[in-house]
Amino acid sequence: GGDELVRCSGMFYDRYLGQKRCLYMDASASIRYTTRQYEFELVVAAHEDSELVESENDQPKVMVFPLTASESFMRYSNAEEDAIGFTWTHEGRAFYFEIQSSSTGNRMAGLFQNTIARCIFENTNRVPHDNVPVEEWAVYCPVEGQRAAPPTPQKAMPTPQKAVPTPHKAPIATTSSPVKYPDLSPVHLGVELVSVRAELYMFDQPSGEFRIVSDVQAMLHETADFEFSLNLFKEAELVLSQKVSNNMHLHMDKEHKSVIWMGIRVADNPVIPVWSLVFSNSESESAFKELLQRCLWETNRREDFSESVKDEDRAWVQGASRDDVEMEDDDGRVEDVDMMDFEEDDNDRRLSRDSVSPLKALGADENQEMAVGMVNDRAYVVRGSQIGVFKQGENDLEYLTKIPIVQTADGTKFCPTQVMLSEQDSKLLLLHPSDDKKVCYMDLNRGQVVEEWTTDSINTIQTIAPLAKYAPRTAESNFVGMNSNGMFRMDPRLPGREKMVESQKQFYAPKTKALLTCMATNQNGHVALGSETGQIRLFNKLDKRAKTALPGLGDPIIGLDVTADGSWLLATTETYLLVVNTVMPSGKTGFGDRMGSDKPVPRKLMLHPRDLQKFGITEVSFTPAHFNLGEGMDETSIVTSTGPFIITWNFRKVKQNKLHEYTIKHVADQVVADQFAYGQQEKVIVALPNDVTVEKRTTRRR
Repeated sequence: GGDELVRCSGMFYDRYLGQKRCLYMDASASIRYTTRQYEFELVVAAHEDSELVESENDQPKVMVFPLTASESFMRYSNAEEDAIGFTWTHEGRAFYFEIQSSSTGNRMAGLFQNTIARCIFENTNRVPHDNVPVEEWAVYCPVEGQRAAPPTPQKAMPTPQKAVPTPHKAPIATTSSPVKYPDLSPVHLGVELVSVRAELYMFDQPSGEFRIVSDVQAMLHETADFEFSLNLFKEAELVLSQKVSNNMHLHMDKEHKSVIWMGIRVADNPVIPVWSLVFSNSESESAFKELLQRCLWETNRREDFSESVKDEDRAWVQGASRDDVEMEDDDGRVEDVDMMDFEEDDNDRRLSRDSVSPLKALGADENQEMAVGMVNDRAYVVRGSQIGVFKQGENDLEYLTKIPIVQTADGTKFCPTQVMLSEQDSKLLLLHPSDDKKVCYMDLNRGQVVEEWTTDSINTIQTIAPLAKYAPRTAESNFVGMNSNGMFRMDPRLPGREKMVESQKQFYAPKTKALLTCMATNQNGHVALGSETGQIRLFNKLDKRAKTALPGLGDPIIGLDVTADGSWLLATTETYLLVVNTVMPSGKTGFGDRMGSDKPVPRKLMLHPRDLQKFGITEVSFTPAHFNLGEGMDETSIVTSTGPFIITWNFRKVKQNKLHEYTIKHVADQVVADQFAYGQQEKVIVALPNDVTVEKRTTRRR
């Protein structure tokens, strides 16, 4: 961790089974910098001699929380205990830290509250707080009961009676309620970038239709460096203003000359509005949409689009959000394809499983990682420092056994941060949470770590991947390691503990700021590397420079998958997936040859704002997406999840440019990980915090 900003002592609690539960009787809470700008963390640690009240549940002695707006930090008073507390929510679990009330304690609580608020302000806005008025950053850690009041609606605009076609060729919903807008005062408009006439529509969930609201003047303004707002005027009155960000979930609809987005929640209405602008002509539409996409890119990258994106890459970046690019199936025909829907749950079966869940025997930790076998029909689920072993049945997973303790050779137990099956599913490779140069090698027949390997004396290893996509099905023991600066081959057969192959590595100089995050390999051993900047690099050899660098759309890549033949990439960001065709008109792929300006336009997969509203999804945070897998099989499906929702796309439909034909399945809890069963696209194995299930899909004929 980085330097500390502030530290205080107190008691640490969480909420368990509806009750407040003490975790550490005597603890410290410190706020510190991380290695990334505008990112801070709260570290709560039990003092050395502190009594761990819930020790039987294997409570860790140190817990780390990100200081972000989504954690909902708040200060409160506990009169019964004469204490001042702070509460927040992390991954669906409520935590509390209480400081004893005294003159010193009160001062410390005030300092702690202000530090939390400033850190979250900087994290949210990506700017220093120094020159910002106190009232602008203080709202990020309010006092209980004094949280910033929800916006009150401005003077409501009467619902027009004008009967015109909606953006989706549907009759206008009739309603007597006026449209409400968020409070807009005060609004700093900034520098005007574009202004066009358009019609504003609002989606009416009960009828499933858009309805017209008014003619407006639609404008984009630059409010600060790399910050922009969308502003709509009715005559001289500003009626709607919203910061341009991924939270808008922008959807470009070419067919109806419109753009659709998620609005901001209005006071006393739990439903977040979905808005649509319909442009009067193609020129206005093109100008506005192109600039809107550039604003979004610059917001995410904090860089100037014109200076940072090469001429040959601009069409690729700006084309990703278009929905009018003709795409074809593999054989050149655009054809209709069967869809697959999730089966309904057998609730009786689920309840009976839950009441005797074998995971309860694995302690109080929650499921964190999952590895699904390609040779045997096993799934391995990491739960703290234990691993549950499951067998894939026809309709569900059968609990077989557990690896009771994951520990290093010297007997130190640890919670793996990544697991990967190897050597025909007989071995499990594990990454260590605190020793970032170590790979632990577990023999699954013995359920023990039998060897420990390191890279070299310098390089860390933050993620691993098979040498080739289906290498785990073979006796191959070599694998690929990666850190933020490069990648390398690891060969367990080398003598000694250091297993990095010196002749098979590729590192970037620190000044390059590669900021690598994830990787994937195809069946030929070609490698794709994702990064924090959104850039994706394609390699045909581990020791050669990248053949192709795809610019990305400005958002960090958190997961990558690639088809076995390397012709398609699947990149995951927090709020959308990017499907990239690597095959150029020459028939060669970007792994073997530089793509340059021959890059086919990528496809951006998002949940439609109407579905976000329908399912009450206020925040999208995708898990790494995967293709279905099976040697010799075509990739035909994509799976990912956000919160308690599993989403699958028909990949063949995506290749036909039908991007919104996905299925959504609501499950019992937040999804930790999801993956297709090997060779079975009709089965998705899903890890929840306290359960592991099979979600079955059946074909729906057209």
